[in-house]
Amino acid sequence: MGRAEEFDRLAAAHDVTPAGLARAWLVNHPLVAAPIIGVSKEPQWQGVHEAVRFGWTSDISARLDELFPAA
Repeated sequence: MGRAEEFDRLAAAHDVTPAGLARAWLVNHPLVAAPIIGVSKEPQWQGVHEAVRFGWTSDISARLDELFPAA
C-alpha cells in the first residue's frame, strides 16, 4: 500500500477526510506558525471544521512522520 493510501486510511480511522487530516497537521505542527487556509465554496469548510475539532495526538504525529519523513 502506498503512502497516499495509508494517509487516507489514517484519516478514515479518525473519521475525517484526508483534507481534514492534512489541515489538522498544519494546525498542530510546531513549525507552522499560522496556517493560511482559504476556501471558496461552502463544502470546503468541512476540512477546516474537521481540522479544528480534530483530537491530535503524538501517535498521529509519529505515524505521519513515518509516512512522510523530512527530507
